[in-house]
Amino acid sequence: AGFGLLLAIGVQVEGRSPEAVARDLATFPQVFSVNVVVGAQDIEILVVSEDQAALNKLVGEQLAALPGVRRLMPALALDVLKNQPDWVPFHDGPFPEEAFFTGSSSAAAAPGTGATRPRLDAVDRRIVARLSRDARLSNGQIAGDLGVTEGTVRARIKRMEEEKQIRLTAVTNIDRFGDALLAYVWIEVERSSRTRAVATALAAIPELGFVAVMLGRSDILAITMVRNTEHLAEFVHTRISSIDGVRRTESTIGVNFVKHD
Repeated sequence: AGFGLLLAIGVQVEGRSPEAVARDLATFPQVFSVNVVVGAQDIEILVVSEDQAALNKLVGEQLAALPGVRRLMPALALDVLKNQPDWVPFHDGPFPEEAFFTGSSSAAAAPGTGATRPRLDAVDRRIVARLSRDARLSNGQIAGDLGVTEGTVRARIKRMEEEKQIRLTAVTNIDRFGDALLAYVWIEVERSSRTRAVATALAAIPELGFVAVMLGRSDILAITMVRNTEHLAEFVHTRISSIDGVRRTESTIGVNFVKHD
């Protein structure tokens, strides 16, 4: 989709309630996950950006200037090994395609390679926006909405799936789980040379929906759902701390899902 950077940013709040600041953060399309948490931070957000210049403007000028934001604690994802949660909060209301994609349609270089990969163009983005709301929509319905042929929609969806730009799947409505809490687990490894092996082992754990090697704050970030603090402690001690190479963990538990696209 043209976003080359992903960050996890802890937000420390002063002078306003974390909930109010979280709602302001959620208005930015590049901020795709916002959670009020209990821990060293007041809010945890996940952010995507097209490039370094756009990131500097977003974090240094826009997010930092929000009323109530005291300090931002960013960590850059060097490599995302897993990002396939089957749970999201469902929210009613308008759902424009602009909420997902703000980049241009020019080609972008794939990280770590000299090759280019096509970004989603304007029609792709409009198709994805509708499928994101209801993946059961027929190609004919989408074509009618967009004013294109059914064959165009069919070919574009097939191409996006084959190029692994999108994945169609069923998701669980997290609002149906009254005791579900989002937990961020920051992991420090014994030696930097073990980071990749530990992250790979974490990605194999079904309960973890997100695993990334990070730069800043800690070596690895893992995200999961838990029932309560006791469940989190048990999960961390039995499933994460037992992995060879894990030195220590620091957990933050979410108390209010504000946004997760």
